Amino acid sequence: MKRINRREVNKTLALTLFGSEVALQTALAAPTQAMKILELSQVDANFKHFNFTFENTSCVLQRVAVPKENSPRVLLVEQQAFVALSRRCTHAGCATATEEDGTHFCDCHGSIFNAIGGVISGPARVPLLAVKLEVREKNIWAIDFLR
Repeated sequence: MKRINRREVNKTLALTLFGSEVALQTALAAPTQAMKILELSQVDANFKHFNFTFENTSCVLQRVAVPKENSPRVLLVEQQAFVALSRRCTHAGCATATEEDGTHFCDCHGSIFNAIGGVISGPARVPLLAVKLEVREKNIWAIDFLR
């Protein structure tokens, strides 16, 4: 049986850690695959929200009031405004529920977020993660997460 000295152990460890770091950076830098969420023809007067999964994250697309100021979180289409948000609470990662008034409530610890994901009350301190939206050929598409 071959004995391994400390130098060989350190070299192997360094190569393993370096390989893991490169793999992690590659995964984080990987381009997001845009995804069609909904056809605009499906949005009628009764439309409130639509649940979907994007990049392995549970999300919700909802119609919101047209904001007074432009926001990268809001997509404006034909006098209507839409926002897509992750359903994961930024406090502890629990799932949020979309309420009738468009707010988002986390049942785990009681955080409440407004219709575009801003914190109304904690313990969460960070807004819900928003999805960048675009219209392509009369469809709403998820493009990437806004970071």
